[in-house]
Parts: sequence; C-alpha cells; structure tokens
Amino acid sequence: KSTDCPGKVVVRDINDNTPTFENSEYLIEIDEEKTLKQKLEAVDPDIGENGEIVYTLENVPQGLAVEASAGILFIGKLDRDTMDSDSVRFVLRATDRGHPPRTSVTNVTINVKVQYTCVSQYEVTNVLQSKASG
Repeated sequence: KSTDCPGKVVVRDINDNTPTFENSEYLIEIDEEKTLKQKLEAVDPDIGENGEIVYTLENVPQGLAVEASAGILFIGKLDRDTMDSDSVRFVLRATDRGHPPRTSVTNVTINVKVQYTCVSQYEVTNVLQSKASG
C-alpha cells in the first residue's frame, strides 16, 4: 500500500558567485566641460539577493557619482585647468547582497580632452615705403 503526502521542497540559492565585470579596466574619454552617463555593469548569476548588485566608488574625485543599483556612472563637468593631470583614475566596486557578500572591482580611467577656448588675435600694422629698396 502507498500513500501520497503533499509536500513542498524549497531550494535556496547559496551565494557562490562573485559579481564579474566584463573588463578588469575601463577607459572613458570625455571632452572637457561636458557631462556623460556610462553604464559599467557587473553580472552575478546567483538568484535573489545573492545576485543583486550594489555599486560604489573608491578614490573618486569630485564630479563623479554612480547609481548604486544600476552601475550607471555619472561624469560631471571636469575642468582640466583645475586637475593635476589630463586623466582621473578610480575604482568601481560591485558587491552582491548575499551573506556573506561577495565583491569584485574594476579600474576606471577617464581621459579629459582639452577644449581650447583661446581666440588668436593678430595686430596688423601697415608699413608705408617711401623710398625704393636697395
């Protein structure tokens, strides 16, 4: 004789994957005094909270921010005249919400292309020649 007993099996995901960026380093070029939004996304194949990623910035200069849940980098106007060099470097960190959390990082370099605003001015002087050369 057999008996059927209704039951429920719950399979829980363990946090066994680390978020991964496509590249270990990103290079972004931007014109001076322009703004830009750039998506730098990591993926985590875990499900639920274990696969949800939070983004943070390390060693970030003023004028940069990241959308914590989407990995969208916001680059504000960068003025080359106030910078130490023509590029800024920082670390983007992706951390999942698992227990314990797992983290990966990628290096980001932003090259700022200088926009020259100087207008060349020339002074024209007329010289009259009254004698023949020679």
